[in-house]
Amino acid sequence: MIKRPLFRREDFRLCEVPVPQGYPQSQTHSGIAFFKGDYYLTSSPYPNKHRTRWEMYYLIALRKLSFGLLNYVKDGEIYENPCLYRGVFFHKGDIPTKFEPIADNPLIKTPVSLNGLPAYNSDPDIYIENGVFYILNRTLFRTKKLSAGGYESKTCISILRGVLENGRFIINETKQVKEWNNPYTSPCLTRFNGKIVFCYMDSNSAIDSETFNGLFLQITDSVEDLTPDNKCFKKVKVNAGDMLPWHMSLFQTEGKLFTIIACVKRGDPTRKVWQMFGEFSTDLSELTIYSTPLTDFNSYRGSACVNDDGVFVLYSTTVWEKIKGSNSVDGRDIIVAHMPFTTLLNEIRNLR
Repeated sequence: MIKRPLFRREDFRLCEVPVPQGYPQSQTHSGIAFFKGDYYLTSSPYPNKHRTRWEMYYLIALRKLSFGLLNYVKDGEIYENPCLYRGVFFHKGDIPTKFEPIADNPLIKTPVSLNGLPAYNSDPDIYIENGVFYILNRTLFRTKKLSAGGYESKTCISILRGVLENGRFIINETKQVKEWNNPYTSPCLTRFNGKIVFCYMDSNSAIDSETFNGLFLQITDSVEDLTPDNKCFKKVKVNAGDMLPWHMSLFQTEGKLFTIIACVKRGDPTRKVWQMFGEFSTDLSELTIYSTPLTDFNSYRGSACVNDDGVFVLYSTTVWEKIKGSNSVDGRDIIVAHMPFTTLLNEIRNLR
């Protein structure tokens, strides 16, 4: 049984995060960075119709009868491109609920297909250092259609390095840091104890509620030193009970590295995604995911930071939820809640 969440539903406020012109309203994959008193948000629109069980049965049958030629591709993929926003303050000390887009959203467009098969972006993340913005993007290329349905694919992780000038994001460099023949997910980046930490996951848990093959990280002196060499990645021991990680983000405070990690309960047929709180060991060899969820909103990727006042600020996401005031076409929104970090840490450790 899932424990009562740390945050109540009424603790959250809906965020106003406009999509690029011509996009249906939908936001997911939230990433937050707190830098010199400002909040910067990355996200990706993903307007995707929630199909009924009978519609899904029809699509599966169509795929089988056509021997995979008429395979189902999700509606929102062409819009799933990384966007960047800056929080709007109405009063000093506000936690932003309104975000203004930079002039260049989306930062990159839908990728060109390979072999005529659709490709898409996803899983943006943000890290800021000395005024330089590092925006991560995951691109999935379908490389071959399988006779039984589905696709072979490869995944590329890139980092857009740039600065904000007059409301525009000026990209100085695009660095590819990893390429796999697997759909690995949720890359994230930060600096911890003077070192750059880059993570990704091998997980299919939100699809089948069974598969999580590991969390991997690489530690380097700088972003420029990151390498795609598999030998440079280390597998982290994950203590998660019956929860299976799906997507994650990183934040640090008080000399510790933490994660907001979206998880699925093993074997859950609904495949509901919960936002959980995780704490790394000092040497980053082990991750403990606490058993008390942060929220019971059905979620995707959430993220958090601790501001200059020691307040933990959680930007979570919703999937197929009905939030009052929302204009989302599919129940995908970004919401925010907060509490003093010392309070959160004491409560979640005591409820373990």
